[in-house]
Amino acid sequence: MSDDLDEMSGEEWREWMADRLAARTGKRTVPGRIGRPPRRAPEPVNATEKAESDAVHAEHERPRTRGECGTERPCPWVGCRHHLYLDVSPETGAIRIHFPDLEPWELEHTCSLDLAEEGGMTLEAVALTLNVTRERIRQLEDRGKRLLRGPARRLV
Repeated sequence: MSDDLDEMSGEEWREWMADRLAARTGKRTVPGRIGRPPRRAPEPVNATEKAESDAVHAEHERPRTRGECGTERPCPWVGCRHHLYLDVSPETGAIRIHFPDLEPWELEHTCSLDLAEEGGMTLEAVALTLNVTRERIRQLEDRGKRLLRGPARRLV
Protein backbone atom coordinates (compact mmCIF):
# COMPACT_ATOMS: atom_id res chain seq x y z
CA MET A 1 0.00 0.00 0.00
CA SER A 2 2.81 2.46 0.79
CA ASP A 3 4.28 1.96 -2.70
CA ASP A 4 0.92 2.98 -4.12
CA LEU A 5 0.88 6.14 -1.99
CA ASP A 6 4.29 7.22 -3.25
CA GLU A 7 3.15 6.94 -6.85
CA MET A 8 -0.17 8.82 -6.42
CA SER A 9 -0.71 12.22 -7.95
CA GLY A 10 -1.99 15.04 -5.76
CA GLU A 11 -5.59 14.58 -6.94
CA GLU A 12 -5.49 10.80 -6.43
CA TRP A 13 -4.11 11.30 -2.97
CA ARG A 14 -6.87 13.82 -2.06
CA GLU A 15 -9.49 11.29 -3.20
CA TRP A 16 -7.81 8.52 -1.21
CA MET A 17 -7.73 10.77 1.87
CA ALA A 18 -11.37 11.73 1.39
CA ASP A 19 -12.29 8.02 1.37
CA ARG A 20 -10.36 7.46 4.60
CA LEU A 21 -12.00 10.47 6.27
CA ALA A 22 -15.43 9.30 5.10
CA ALA A 23 -14.79 5.86 6.61
CA ARG A 24 -13.91 7.45 9.96
CA THR A 25 -16.51 10.21 10.15
CA GLY A 26 -19.30 8.94 7.94
CA LYS A 27 -19.17 12.16 5.88
CA ARG A 28 -17.80 12.40 2.39
CA THR A 29 -15.74 15.58 1.98
CA VAL A 30 -12.85 16.17 -0.32
CA PRO A 31 -10.09 17.81 1.67
CA GLY A 32 -8.28 20.76 0.24
CA ARG A 33 -4.57 20.94 0.33
CA ILE A 34 -3.70 18.88 3.37
CA GLY A 35 -0.20 18.01 2.35
CA ARG A 36 1.78 15.45 0.48
CA PRO A 37 1.27 11.75 0.71
CA PRO A 38 3.36 10.13 3.41
CA ARG A 39 6.83 9.05 2.41
CA ARG A 40 8.18 5.59 2.90
CA ALA A 41 10.51 5.06 5.81
CA PRO A 42 14.12 4.41 4.82
CA GLU A 43 15.17 0.82 4.50
CA PRO A 44 16.47 -0.65 7.74
CA VAL A 45 20.23 -0.74 8.14
CA ASN A 46 21.77 -4.18 7.91
CA ALA A 47 23.54 -5.67 10.94
CA THR A 48 27.04 -4.95 9.62
CA GLU A 49 26.35 -1.25 9.03
CA LYS A 50 24.69 -0.97 12.46
CA ALA A 51 27.72 -2.56 14.17
CA GLU A 52 30.09 -0.19 12.35
CA SER A 53 27.96 2.80 13.32
CA ASP A 54 27.83 1.71 16.97
CA ALA A 55 31.62 1.30 17.02
CA VAL A 56 32.14 4.82 15.64
CA HIS A 57 29.73 6.30 18.21
CA ALA A 58 31.36 4.39 21.07
CA GLU A 59 34.78 5.64 19.97
CA HIS A 60 33.59 9.26 19.83
CA GLU A 61 31.23 9.40 22.79
CA ARG A 62 30.66 12.85 24.27
CA PRO A 63 32.54 13.42 27.55
CA ARG A 64 30.40 13.53 30.68
CA THR A 65 32.91 15.10 33.10
CA ARG A 66 35.75 17.61 32.87
CA GLY A 67 38.21 14.75 33.42
CA GLU A 68 36.92 12.95 30.30
CA CYS A 69 37.12 16.12 28.22
CA GLY A 70 40.07 16.10 25.87
CA THR A 71 42.26 19.01 24.99
CA GLU A 72 41.07 19.08 21.39
CA ARG A 73 40.18 22.66 20.51
CA PRO A 74 37.98 23.90 19.08
CA CYS A 75 35.72 21.58 21.02
CA PRO A 76 33.63 19.39 18.67
CA TRP A 77 30.89 18.74 21.28
CA VAL A 78 28.42 21.55 20.54
CA GLY A 79 25.76 19.71 22.59
CA CYS A 80 27.85 20.02 25.77
CA ARG A 81 26.36 22.43 28.30
CA HIS A 82 29.72 24.22 28.58
CA HIS A 83 30.13 24.83 24.83
CA LEU A 84 29.91 28.51 23.89
CA TYR A 85 28.31 28.07 20.46
CA LEU A 86 24.75 27.83 21.74
CA ASP A 87 22.57 27.94 24.87
CA VAL A 88 19.37 26.04 25.54
CA SER A 89 16.86 27.65 27.89
CA PRO A 90 16.00 25.22 30.70
CA GLU A 91 12.52 26.77 31.08
CA THR A 92 11.38 26.85 27.45
CA GLY A 93 13.89 24.71 25.59
CA ALA A 94 14.56 27.62 23.22
CA ILE A 95 17.93 27.52 21.48
CA ARG A 96 20.06 30.65 21.19
CA ILE A 97 23.07 30.60 18.91
CA HIS A 98 25.60 33.16 20.17
CA PHE A 99 27.31 33.75 16.82
CA PRO A 100 24.83 32.88 14.03
CA ASP A 101 27.27 34.09 11.37
CA LEU A 102 30.06 31.69 12.49
CA GLU A 103 30.42 27.94 12.49
CA PRO A 104 31.39 26.22 15.78
CA TRP A 105 34.98 25.59 14.63
CA GLU A 106 35.43 29.30 13.78
CA LEU A 107 34.94 30.49 17.40
CA GLU A 108 37.96 31.84 19.25
CA HIS A 109 36.84 30.15 22.50
CA THR A 110 34.55 27.12 22.55
CA CYS A 111 34.48 25.96 26.20
CA SER A 112 33.37 28.02 29.20
CA LEU A 113 35.42 25.75 31.47
CA ASP A 114 38.60 26.76 29.63
CA LEU A 115 37.75 30.43 30.19
CA ALA A 116 37.03 29.80 33.87
CA GLU A 117 40.46 28.20 34.30
CA GLU A 118 42.12 31.30 32.82
CA GLY A 119 40.79 33.39 35.69
CA GLY A 120 38.77 36.60 35.96
CA MET A 121 37.51 38.46 32.93
CA THR A 122 36.15 41.96 32.51
CA LEU A 123 32.51 42.51 31.65
CA GLU A 124 33.61 43.63 28.20
CA ALA A 125 35.60 40.42 27.58
CA VAL A 126 32.69 38.22 28.68
CA ALA A 127 30.30 40.24 26.51
CA LEU A 128 32.53 39.75 23.46
CA THR A 129 32.83 36.02 24.17
CA LEU A 130 29.05 35.55 24.40
CA ASN A 131 28.09 38.13 21.75
CA VAL A 132 25.88 40.14 24.11
CA THR A 133 26.15 43.64 25.56
CA ARG A 134 28.20 44.55 28.60
CA GLU A 135 24.99 45.67 30.32
CA ARG A 136 23.43 42.22 29.84
CA ILE A 137 26.49 40.61 31.44
CA ARG A 138 26.18 43.02 34.37
CA GLN A 139 22.50 42.05 34.79
CA LEU A 140 23.38 38.34 34.73
CA GLU A 141 26.15 38.92 37.27
CA ASP A 142 23.74 40.73 39.61
CA ARG A 143 21.18 37.94 39.26
CA GLY A 144 23.82 35.33 40.04
CA LYS A 145 24.94 37.22 43.12
CA ARG A 146 21.34 37.47 44.35
CA LEU A 147 20.86 33.74 43.84
CA LEU A 148 24.04 32.97 45.77
CA ARG A 149 22.98 35.19 48.68
CA GLY A 150 19.69 33.30 48.97
CA PRO A 151 16.30 34.71 49.84
CA ALA A 152 16.45 38.27 51.13
CA ARG A 153 15.57 38.68 54.80
CA ARG A 154 13.07 41.36 55.51
CA LEU A 155 13.66 43.51 58.56
CA VAL A 156 10.44 44.61 60.18
